[in-house]
Parts: sequence; C-alpha cells; structure tokens
Amino acid sequence: MSPLTNRIPLYVQEHPPKHVRKTYANLGKVIGVFRLYGISLLGRRKFDNLYEDLNMDQIFVLGLIYELEHSLECEMEDKDAYAATYPAYIIEKLLG
Repeated sequence: MSPLTNRIPLYVQEHPPKHVRKTYANLGKVIGVFRLYGISLLGRRKFDNLYEDLNMDQIFVLGLIYELEHSLECEMEDKDAYAATYPAYIIEKLLG
C-alpha cells in the first residue's frame, strides 16, 4: 500500500466521490477517441504537435475535436479549437 492511500479514509478509497468517477469516465472516453485517430497519449506523446509531429491537416484536427466534444457532450470555443496544436491542450480545454 502506498503512503498516500494510508492517509485516505477507507470509505473514500472504496467509494470515490461522484465527480472523481465522472472525471475518470471522461478520460476513458477521451483516450478512446484519440485511439481511433491513432494518437497515443502515453508519456511525452501527449505533447506531440498534431501538425508537425503527427502530420495532420487542420480538418482532421477539427474533426478530432468534434468527436471529443460529441463523446463528452461539451463544447470547446472556436478560438481554442483553432489554436489546438497538441493533445494535452485539447484535453485541458475540454475537461478543465
């Protein structure tokens, strides 16, 4: 058992708060959509430039963002969608 789990009450360990469960569920959805596009979010890969490192066109990046918005049932502002250059930025804007 890690030192952190020793400090967390047993009830919280077994029954995380609703907002924590929702956050993990949303992260699972995000990972699934990125996998559909062949984008890995492991390690430093989440900071790969979508245009330069992954050679994606803007239409595909905007399609990715649309799919993420649809799966999470939320919207990203247009200025943020056009400014998105790496996966971590998109995740931050959608889940933040």
